[in-house]
Amino acid sequence: MSYIQFIIDIYKAPSTAEKHYVEIFDLLRKLEYNAESSAPSSEKTLKRYGLGVRRLNYKKMTIIYTIHSNVVYVRRIKAQSLIS
Repeated sequence: MSYIQFIIDIYKAPSTAEKHYVEIFDLLRKLEYNAESSAPSSEKTLKRYGLGVRRLNYKKMTIIYTIHSNVVYVRRIKAQSLIS
């Protein structure tokens, strides 16, 4: 179940789900211009996503991404509580 679907089904909050969806995609679009504003992470648990892995937090979610040849690769969007 996706994060957005979870908000709709469990919390019965479709308007909140839509707001989160829009805000997450706005953050992803902004990575086009400011992806390097986040320093590479030194967290060992994120190293499996690649060299120079970076993270961007949104509410209780983390967007994990890397940059290669000026291209941003979003590796995963997951709950911060699942990153140990």
